[in-house]
Amino acid sequence: MLGPTIDLADLEKTIRIAVTSGVDAVVLSPGKVGGMVHHLKGKKAPALLVRADWTNAFRGESFVLPAREIRHVTIIGAEDAVALGASAVIAFFCVGHEENEARNLESVAMLARSCDRLGMPLIVESIPIGERVTATNFVDCLSLAMRMAVEAGADAIAAPYTGDVKSFRKVIDATKGPVFVLDTEASPIQDLLRSAAEALEAGAAGVIAGNSVFQAANPVEMLETLVDTIHKRG
Repeated sequence: MLGPTIDLADLEKTIRIAVTSGVDAVVLSPGKVGGMVHHLKGKKAPALLVRADWTNAFRGESFVLPAREIRHVTIIGAEDAVALGASAVIAFFCVGHEENEARNLESVAMLARSCDRLGMPLIVESIPIGERVTATNFVDCLSLAMRMAVEAGADAIAAPYTGDVKSFRKVIDATKGPVFVLDTEASPIQDLLRSAAEALEAGAAGVIAGNSVFQAANPVEMLETLVDTIHKRG
């Protein structure tokens, strides 16, 4: 969706770091699974989560091709994920742009139905986005996005951290299901570690990490710290 970002451009290296660090799962786009599957074999290997969709929602004004209109499309179905050997499917649900929100909800619901038929878990990344989402209404927007995703058929939710234990507990309680805290933007690794610890205290089931980890001087050490934090709380 954003091309070869600096910290994740070398996917082979990224997957090796993840496997070495003892992560529970890795998220890959369907076209990258074949070339990385050798890292995901064996009893101690991470599970494979396959991304089922694409959106331009995160292309800001500084991007080479800024988004003029928010788009979201499903790129694979549950049957494709099964063929790839996935343990779960992951998809976006973005709240904040009404027309796109409706289409996005429809695609999540249809994907959920196909996943149900095959016993494939569906994780939905619920993200408030757009000019109408502010610091003042963010928690309420996030609660709305998470609850809508569950009602559309998500088995688990991934969501950005709200900044404190009390408010994140509020959105988890509104969801009534497993919630992973989502590392949504590049930030200092200590911020992610703090957010992860607080989110777990609020009742989160785990963390989906990204650029923050791979910006660190020692990504393996940072991932190991994050894994240890999660598993101790679990």
